[in-house]
This record gives sequence, C-alpha cells and structure tokens, in this order.
Amino acid sequence: PLFLQNLPADGANHLAPLRAGWHDLHHSGRQAQHGDLFTGCEPIVFELGRFLTADAGIYVTRVISSKASRGKTFFVMDGGLHHHLAAAGTFGAGLRSNYALRNVSRPDAPKIRCSVAGPSCNPTDLLGVDVELPRPEHGDLIAVLKSGSYGFTASPLLFLGRQTPAELVRHNGKVILGRRPRTIVDFN
Repeated sequence: PLFLQNLPADGANHLAPLRAGWHDLHHSGRQAQHGDLFTGCEPIVFELGRFLTADAGIYVTRVISSKASRGKTFFVMDGGLHHHLAAAGTFGAGLRSNYALRNVSRPDAPKIRCSVAGPSCNPTDLLGVDVELPRPEHGDLIAVLKSGSYGFTASPLLFLGRQTPAELVRHNGKVILGRRPRTIVDFN
C-alpha cells in the first residue's frame, strides 16, 4: 500500500498533483460542504499493482504468418489473448488502447503500419491495432512491453486448447525457466 503521508513532498514526484489535490480538498471550504466526511478520516490507501509492476515484464510472441485484408496488413502471432488478455484490450477495459510493441528480431527494419493479431478466430485477439512497427517477417519475435501484470494470471489460459506460455525469469543476471509451457493434457 502507498500512504499519502509517505509520498515525497517535492514537486518532482509524479504523484505530487494527487497529494496536492487531496490536501486542497481536505483542507478547503469543501470540507464544510460535505459535513464530517473528511473529519478524522484515515489516510487514503491506493493499490497500485499495475503501476508498480508493469515495467517488470515483457511478453514475447513469434510471427507465424501475415495477411492483407481490406487494405490493411496483419501479422499473426503464436500468442495472443489466451496469454495476455490485457494487451488484447479485453480485460476490464472500457476503451481499447495499444500496449507498446517492439520488433526485437529486426528493430532497424523499415516501419510499416499494421495490426498484430493472435492466432485465434476471436475478433478481439489483437495485440496491436494500426500500430507502426519495424516490418516483421515470419519467425520474428515481437515484444509487448509493460507486461509485468495482468498477463499470465489474468488470461484465459488453454483457450481453444492452446498451450500456456513459458515464463522466463531473470535472476542474479541469469535467465532461467520459471514455468514451462503446459498443454491441456497436463491438466487432465
């Protein structure tokens, strides 16, 4: 938990506006308008899970095919909403927005405007819609940044019988297998 009184008071902190807004609300004439709503209240606690952990993970998936449809270019990946529902924009999102994507295999390739789709037939299985990306080729690895939360644990694993992703962990400068891929047979 993050307690407002523990936030640094300097203006460089990106939560300073929140601190200032709370202070203004709590100590202004609005307090009188709301009766004893703020009198003797406890500190506000925010659960900032994604804010704190998103940068701690990257989801990586491989290009398995490409196609053109209705004047748009699509790159189909071996992973999608069944591994990273939040990146597909269907995990509690009112409005869909793209996560940052990187072509880690060919970062210097000429850029192309495209959509990045998962392998299922579900129309929401899109990791990126109308994004600019160094042109992927079959076999390239595409990274979905800020995937340190709501990936594996918040996705419909084994959706349509597809295997779970492997999870690699960097520990003491080494990359180790944290969790191996599993198929539906492993759970029966």
